[in-house]
Formats: sequence, C-alpha cells, structure tokens
Amino acid sequence: MTAHQKHTKLARPKMGQWGRNEFAIIGTTCDTIASWVTAVADLLSDRVKLGYIDASHDHEAPGMTFHQQATQFESYLSLDVQAYDNMYKRRLLYNDLDLIMINGNHFTAEKQIVFIDERKKESLSKKLDRLTDVDLIILKEENLEVYDFLDEVTSEDTPIIHYADMQAVADHLISSWKTDDVVKGLILAGGKSQRMGHDKTLINYHGTNQVDHLSGIMAPFCQDVFVSLRSDQDNVFQPIAIEDQYLDLGPFGGMLSAFRSDPNAAWLVIASDLPFVNEQVISTLMNERDRSKMATCFIRPDAEFPDPLCTIWEPKSYLSLLEFMALGYSCPRKVLINNDVKEIPLEDATILMNVNDQAELEKAKQLIQE
Repeated sequence: MTAHQKHTKLARPKMGQWGRNEFAIIGTTCDTIASWVTAVADLLSDRVKLGYIDASHDHEAPGMTFHQQATQFESYLSLDVQAYDNMYKRRLLYNDLDLIMINGNHFTAEKQIVFIDERKKESLSKKLDRLTDVDLIILKEENLEVYDFLDEVTSEDTPIIHYADMQAVADHLISSWKTDDVVKGLILAGGKSQRMGHDKTLINYHGTNQVDHLSGIMAPFCQDVFVSLRSDQDNVFQPIAIEDQYLDLGPFGGMLSAFRSDPNAAWLVIASDLPFVNEQVISTLMNERDRSKMATCFIRPDAEFPDPLCTIWEPKSYLSLLEFMALGYSCPRKVLINNDVKEIPLEDATILMNVNDQAELEKAKQLIQE
C-alpha cells in the first residue's frame, strides 16, 4: 500500500538558510569580516548583487540584523530578528541576491569561508560543528598555515587564498555562483488561436510546424526544450510537454508551470507565434544575458516597454512572478517593467512580430519569401 501523502510534493529551489549562494565567514574578528567583505564587494558589485548579513553591535538595539548591498554599501536595512527568525522569510527577503556573505560569528550558513587568524584560533577550534561545507580558506597573514584541527572538515581540494589577494577571492566566488547555471527552453503553445481561426502552432513557415522549428534552433542553447500546452491539448510536437497548471492566465501560467517543474533553472521563453525569431536572435539573447538581473529581454524600437515572450527568465524571477499573481496581475511585461532587468535594444522590430490573425499571417509569409 502506498503511504498517504498529505501535501503535494513540489520541486524546491536550491537554497540554504538565507538564499541560493550563502557563505558564513568565520575565524576572525567582526571588524575584519566587515572590511574584507567591503573590499570583495568593490570587485563584484558590477557583476552580481551581493548582500552582507551581520548583527548590530549597537547595545541600544540588540538582536537586530542588517543587509547591505554592494552597490550601496553605506546604506543598510535594519530588521527585527523576531520578525525574520525563520529561513522561509529570510529566503523571500533575500531572493534578489546572487551572493550572500554572512558574519559567521553570529549566524550560520550552508557554506563557510574560514579565516586563519591567530587571534581567533582557539575560538575557531570550538566551532567545528558550524563547518559543514568549507568552501574557501583565507590566510590572514602570509606566514600562517592551516590548523591541523581543520583537517576533519576540509579536504586537499579546499582552496587556500591569502587575505590580500582579493581578485582571487572574487574569481572564486563568481565561479561558485556559476556552478549550477542551467538554461532550459520553453515554447509557449497553449493559446486557443481564436483570432487566427486555426491552431497557430501548426503553421509551417520554415519547413515544419512552428513549435518543432523553434525547438530545433533553441536546442543548442538549452539543456532541454519543452512546449507549454493546455491540459486539453494533444502533444503532436517533438518537445516534451509541460502542462499548464495555472488556468486562464495565458503565457503567465505557462511560465509559472515551467518554474514549478524546475525552479532552479533559468528559462528561455519564446512564444510560438514569433516566426522571425531565428538562431541569431537567440544567440544574441544568450550572449547578452546578465544573470544578476531578474531577466534578459529585448525592447523593440517602436515599443516603450520590453517584450516578455522572447526572454531569459532567471531562477530568481519565479518568486516575483508569484508575487505579481498574488497581487492580482498576470502580465509578464508588467513584471519586467517593475524589476531590474537587462534590456537589449532591437533595430528591427520585425523580429518580434506576433502573428495572431489571417492578415498578419499573410504579411509574415510575404516577408519570409522576400
């Protein structure tokens, strides 16, 4: 007999206590940690969104934490720990951050950066239980050696970097950030084609139906390519179908369903009614991609706002999409407009021309033949 499962088992984002990529810094003083993070942030602020978590040393405000972003490291957000004392609320709060540095003297994290600092040697020896995944060792002084008692929590492959070599640290953190980078493709084909009068996805512009054509040009850039379909649609296409779990939300529901199937991947989303999207367009999108943004998208020369249906949506955008739905909005363009995204200007507006009715279909076929 199969055991009863009370709640639906959902795919979960790979997160620690604070976010996707978190490092507790331990083995040195709080002042050293703060100044070191600031120096590292100077090298990373134009590449990632970096946050710093610390405890307030203001005796008049005990139990406060603050989060600093590298681009404005002078400012901070002060929070009452009691209001954010569980990892679920913290993950929501720091969703936008790519790298999170944490003062390990006060808090723990999934991964650790360990300082070799004689001032804190004895203290560190008593905190081995906090060293669950040592990602990096920093030598505070060049003549220092890694303590023998760290052998049980590190390996020969654990990188060792000197305190002053900030560029090596920055490169290591960027490499760690990129480790789990996966892009999957999603072709939106769940529309009812009411204005066209027949199924738009079956239109042959380039020798085969539009879904299979898009799948072929997306495949070199994606780990896998899927097609988003309604529950009442038969999958006659080559890509594996992702059934839309969010009814009557159009493309918005298809995107949410894709993220529900894999919240750890970035999704290259392309609508099936864009016959002029080609391999070069996708290559441009991938080459211009900025993973630190919520999404990377095009903006047409004749449009005021970016286009959401030929876009790379980063994993962090999943939460934003859900938030907008909770607020009563199902427009993916609105999500782009109100988030930090990378916009790529298009010179040729035809590239993102939608084909929704017979007049547009005839115009598209004529342009393709020219």
